[in-house]
Amino acid sequence: MPSLPLSASLLLLLVLGGTPGSRGGSLPSPPAAEGSGTGSLLCDYQRCRHLQPPCTELRGRGGCLCPGLSGPGVPPEPPELVAVVVTAAGASLHWCAPASVVLEYHVLVGAPGRPPAPGLALPPSFRLAALGGLRPDTPYVLCIVARNGAGASPTAPPGAPGGPCRTVRTPPDPRRLLPATVAVAGVLGAAGGLARAWHCLRGRRRHPMPSTEGEGDQDRDPPGTSWGEQEL
Repeated sequence: MPSLPLSASLLLLLVLGGTPGSRGGSLPSPPAAEGSGTGSLLCDYQRCRHLQPPCTELRGRGGCLCPGLSGPGVPPEPPELVAVVVTAAGASLHWCAPASVVLEYHVLVGAPGRPPAPGLALPPSFRLAALGGLRPDTPYVLCIVARNGAGASPTAPPGAPGGPCRTVRTPPDPRRLLPATVAVAGVLGAAGGLARAWHCLRGRRRHPMPSTEGEGDQDRDPPGTSWGEQEL
């Protein structure tokens, strides 16, 4: 297995207003709001929405109630990695925020069975990121980690339902597949040509062409007749 770089280049997807709900998907239900009661105004907070303002900012705008969050003195709960799309050289990730105070996110990249290497820090409003610098046809473990002043969220085993990690394998490089495809097409074309030639040769052996020897003798002058002589 090829060695992995210490860190992979991270490109940020600034997708305004793009959420699974707007594309027909379903979003996990948020926890109950702090102090919610009859007539309470809930903040417009979706934990899976990209570029979602933090609850502290929403409360400062209009005094609304946010979902229940653990305090800043407690390490965050693990985010939920809901979708990963891989290409031959990278991957895109979509996650949902935990019910915790988050100051930043980190995307971790590693090989199965090895400690993952942290990438660049992402703002707490991010829920989407694109990862570059991956190698084709290679297995990876991708994780999303939340951090605050008290520490970082734990990473669960890859593939755990609702967990922050996922095991993926990048597809082969399509540029390497093209020469092989052309070679296979050439072999198939040559085989088809040989089959047609064999079929034609076999047909000729079964049905030989009639001999043309002796044709045109009727038009020849009888022996002993010279030009200009006429038979009486």
